[in-house]
Amino acid sequence: MARELSRPLADRITVYLQTLFGVEAQAVVHFDQDQLGGIELVRSRRGGFDFNSLSGGAREQVGAAVRLAMAECLARDHHGCLPIVFDDAFVCADPERVRMLQRMLDLASSRGLQVIVLTCNPADYAALGTHRFLDFKAMAVKVVEAAGVEPAS
Repeated sequence: MARELSRPLADRITVYLQTLFGVEAQAVVHFDQDQLGGIELVRSRRGGFDFNSLSGGAREQVGAAVRLAMAECLARDHHGCLPIVFDDAFVCADPERVRMLQRMLDLASSRGLQVIVLTCNPADYAALGTHRFLDFKAMAVKVVEAAGVEPAS
């Protein structure tokens, strides 16, 4: 079972990693007795890096690529489309990295995933090709006003 899953999963993770780390990036998936044993990021000039040895930001980005790849693998059994939610997952990323992450999320959307991003910084995702933007803070104010409740100060 592990061999049946590791290559397709690694291939899909690699596609997403390449949007972040360049075309030389590859994922290696390790299984231990039919359980996911680890992910390794391989960059041809720099060698391989175990997931736990990556910086916090790199782990966050590789983790997002893994989640997208897993959702893509599972989508086959759900009419080719699954929703995936990121809740302020990239809040510590610098503006250049956010642009690269947007490309990764756009790619996931083009491959059939429904990508939902919840964020306190909507401007960071303005170029994401958003089909719908909901401002929950403004909606909450309208609900409070309609209810005639005094806002907390």
